[in-house]
Amino acid sequence: MTQGELDTVASVELHYVSAEKSREHAVPSRRVVESLEGIKKVLDVITTLSEDGQSGRDGTGKKSKAPVEVMVRTPKRGSFCLPVDIVVGDQDLFSSTSEKELQSKFWRIVSAVKDNNTSDFMEVLPDVSNQQKVLTAIKRIFNSFPQDSSLVLKDTTNRYQISSNDIEKPYEKICSRINPELGLYPVVIGEVSRINFRNRRVTLTIPDTKQSVSIPYMGEHERILFDSARKLVEVHCDVYKDGLDRIRKLENLSRFVPVDSTDMKIEDLLPPFLEPKNIANSKVNIELTDNESVYCGTYDDLDILAGGYSRASIESEIRSEISVLWKDLVREKYTKLSPYAQSLKEKLHHSFKEKLAGN
Repeated sequence: MTQGELDTVASVELHYVSAEKSREHAVPSRRVVESLEGIKKVLDVITTLSEDGQSGRDGTGKKSKAPVEVMVRTPKRGSFCLPVDIVVGDQDLFSSTSEKELQSKFWRIVSAVKDNNTSDFMEVLPDVSNQQKVLTAIKRIFNSFPQDSSLVLKDTTNRYQISSNDIEKPYEKICSRINPELGLYPVVIGEVSRINFRNRRVTLTIPDTKQSVSIPYMGEHERILFDSARKLVEVHCDVYKDGLDRIRKLENLSRFVPVDSTDMKIEDLLPPFLEPKNIANSKVNIELTDNESVYCGTYDDLDILAGGYSRASIESEIRSEISVLWKDLVREKYTKLSPYAQSLKEKLHHSFKEKLAGN
């Protein structure tokens, strides 16, 4: 997506505060990524609730969803300014009124959690499944901050200031008042803590919550489990979590994959219509978030940040992002692009080229 194709409908500033002045605002990029993904998820839920988003362009009454892109401006000293934008190409799904409401709904929801205002929270989000999605996303925004540091969210007018320190307990209270419907996920990361070879059952410790969960395995999994004892693995199965992000059950196991945080070669992540041109020693940095529950992939050359529960999901997301950038920037008229988009286009042209027909 290009900035020229987006209308800014909401802005959020992330301020990182530390007890040690020398380290104030010095935070790992993966924390920023987690917070951004949480903000994006909250906005995704809000857009699906838009009155104008309840019917498609063809008037069939089917739900349509306008994509939300989180764009990060050059940070001011001591803060990160994050404009949250809606793609203009899908603006037919939203009236000008609903676009203006997007920002106010975001702050109303987060403020309701901060103030332990369950009634206001449930009024904005009457559907239980959406309540759970938003609560999990809000937890992700403020997650992974130690006691001596915190994240403060501010809007551009400084009317709202919400920190990771004052939202934790109210979050738990609101969660406890809502009946937890289970959400389904395809992968969870856990440490192999015990293997029962007789009954073929493995016990895993989830790093984030220290929760112990178990699941039966098949003979074909035994070798990889034995080699992964006391190590982290991706468990590909049906993962049922409640609104507090705790695992309730694991079912339908398909495979175990050792957690791998080695860098990826960008040439292995290109869409099929592209090939490398000038990318010597160009790699995607891979690491786990602080709570060891999510992968984070960073490709600095194109300012790409990707997150996911498995290494494969990072590969897929980066490949897709490069494909979208190429189609939206390289094939777009240069005069229509913002200065930042023009810079990205030049980097894409320098690094890659389209394959010739028949190759």
